[in-house]
Amino acid sequence: MQELLQVFELDKEVINKDIEELSGGERQRLAIVIAVLLRGDVFLLDEITSALDKHLKKKVVDFFVAREEWTCLVISHDPAWLENPAVQVFIMEEGKWKP
Repeated sequence: MQELLQVFELDKEVINKDIEELSGGERQRLAIVIAVLLRGDVFLLDEITSALDKHLKKKVVDFFVAREEWTCLVISHDPAWLENPAVQVFIMEEGKWKP
């Protein structure tokens, strides 16, 4: 857990705070840490970088893309995902997926 907190630039004291005391970005990053600790291998990520600055967005994108053993379905309007060449984009038009 401590390693993940460091990766996502969260102070270890964040786990002792009430949720109301956390910023939106801290909440998002803490949710990521919790999800990773649950040890799943499939992640559905819906606007996971919406409350983060550019630096932290890149960290999150790079973190998930680097784990080739995981399956990640990302729903996002964030260009940070498009900037990574390992990300495959699908667009839904008229109820059909297009690669």
